[in-house]
Amino acid sequence: MVHIAVAIASKGRPEVLGDVLDGLSTQVRPPDSVWLSVTSPDDLPGELELRDVRVLIGPPGLTTQRNAVIDAIGPEVDVLVFLDDDAELHPDYLARAEGFLADRSDVVLFSGLVVADGAATGQLEREPARALLAAHRASDAVVAEPAYGCNMVIRASDARALRFDENLPLYGWLEDRDFSVRAARTGAVVRFDGCALVHLGVSTGRENGTRLGYQQVVHPAYLHRKGVLGRGQTAKFLTRALAANLVRRSSGRVDRPGRLRGNVLGLLALAQGHVDPQLVLLLP
Repeated sequence: MVHIAVAIASKGRPEVLGDVLDGLSTQVRPPDSVWLSVTSPDDLPGELELRDVRVLIGPPGLTTQRNAVIDAIGPEVDVLVFLDDDAELHPDYLARAEGFLADRSDVVLFSGLVVADGAATGQLEREPARALLAAHRASDAVVAEPAYGCNMVIRASDARALRFDENLPLYGWLEDRDFSVRAARTGAVVRFDGCALVHLGVSTGRENGTRLGYQQVVHPAYLHRKGVLGRGQTAKFLTRALAANLVRRSSGRVDRPGRLRGNVLGLLALAQGHVDPQLVLLLP
């Protein structure tokens, strides 16, 4: 029997984390274990109703928190499903994920179809997201593309071999692209539309605009030096971030001036030869 473990890294969003756990309880094929990687007991919801919920408490940072799960799971775990705490899964997501991996031994890493993405359109609410998924008609289409960090499915053995790059701190900007490119060196990385979800894009608990803006510039340069991104891809990520922060208006959930300030600080760092993502930790 395949053991599917769900891994969720979270910080400062206990209510959001509680909601995603409620959603997991409706899965047609329940997870065999759920791993919560948090930074303090205050990150946890008041009640943990799912069986087999394991809690790991450690240093903050998406890549660090996800690696903590990889290090903690035992040999009984066959499949790891990395979720953001603001992901809402279709009830048959895990059942379809299990079947897809059984049929496609060539696939190393995959994400499901994001039916709606609040990170792009503005925050979505949980109940409308569930209604949207209830009305969704599944497809079995498979598309070759990098995995999306809000939902990534991988065999545990591959996750142990790859791990996440902890040089990408805090929110871990582009950690999913780095993970995908390295995974693609050993097998297929795809999107499987049979697994559907909504990414709510909840903004509370996110890092400040200046730090994120710094990462938008420095992380592509770091991944280029690492051999993960080509020159054209690196330039695309840089120009896209700068254009968005220059042209688009700020909102309650997106601090454009802060991001632009961080972009400038990142460009200054690169001009001085500093391609070190960890320097973001020195910013206020």
